[in-house]
Amino acid sequence: DFPPQALLEEFYTKPSQRAIEKYSSRSDDHCLFMRGIRREMETMFADFESRSDLGALHLHTEKLKSLWPRFSFFKSSKSCFACLMFMPEKVFDCGHAICNTCVRRFGRKSGTEKHSFLLPSCPLCGQSHSNVIFRLIPPTAGIRVLCLDGGGIRGVVSLTFLQHFERELYNLGCPLREFFDYVCGTSAGGFIAIGVFLMGWTLQECLFRFEDLATKTFMVEQKQKLSITQHIQRLLGAYVRDHRYDSAAIENAFRVEGRAYPRMFNPLQNDTKVAVTTTTARHNIPCVLSNYNGGQRSEGSIYHHVRADTQNHDISLSDAAVCSSAAPFFFKAKDLDNLDTYQDGGLEHNNPAFIASWECSFIWPEK
Repeated sequence: DFPPQALLEEFYTKPSQRAIEKYSSRSDDHCLFMRGIRREMETMFADFESRSDLGALHLHTEKLKSLWPRFSFFKSSKSCFACLMFMPEKVFDCGHAICNTCVRRFGRKSGTEKHSFLLPSCPLCGQSHSNVIFRLIPPTAGIRVLCLDGGGIRGVVSLTFLQHFERELYNLGCPLREFFDYVCGTSAGGFIAIGVFLMGWTLQECLFRFEDLATKTFMVEQKQKLSITQHIQRLLGAYVRDHRYDSAAIENAFRVEGRAYPRMFNPLQNDTKVAVTTTTARHNIPCVLSNYNGGQRSEGSIYHHVRADTQNHDISLSDAAVCSSAAPFFFKAKDLDNLDTYQDGGLEHNNPAFIASWECSFIWPEK
């Protein structure tokens, strides 16, 4: 009923041709590529027919295992290589990423929670991982959203409120970061969102780091006794340099000793989506830097969802924090290679509630 050649012609020929045209302009290469795909598809189809009693999942897993040596070199944050159907939403320590559908397909239920799945190894390269349990949002559950607005040192107020909120929920036995499905922050709120929900800091640790950051960044200048002339000279110097304070303290706050800077696209096992807002320096376009992909955004969207083309160019947590809080004149705009130059997200959306609402509608359109 489903001849492989007809399926290939209907669904895969044109996309495959567009793909090979990006790498070679020679017609001979195009023909060899298409013949190889057709031959492989016919072979797989015959194999599936002869061993249909084993089930599609078993045969698909076998096929992926045969490709482990090749897949170890291919990693993407935009395509799930396990199914080639959806964008990936979960990342393994090896760097491979798969979508939530493949988490359900290749994982086994953990037994502790109804919608949590255990994957002891990566389905794309076979590398073992200990205690990797991915928790997905139940299909009938609502979405719990937290928005953290900007305000510089007033971010202490947000942290204090969150501490009070966590104390009220203490008897439930879960840290605050387990209570939200979507978190969006701007400027100081972005610092808190990244620190608490991506770095795993406690609220007390985040408060300490936040105050330490403010001291290192702003208090050094205040401790120095300067004349009026020296103050004017400093202001002129800041105007020429296009910034008054150094953002190194922000970058260092997210450094992990002995490790490379953690990357932004590193989805959490508990399925919490985390985003910070920023603004392009040239055209003042609102942008979202996030640890997720989500759905396809409309062409008329008034903001951009930024995702690097390759995993090597992905945004680090420190860069995301600087981009979200680089207020003009106070901090220099952050130039990210292969992307753009970004400044404080509060210039367009100091309260990211609208951004959060729009993003949630793209990620969970059914809710």
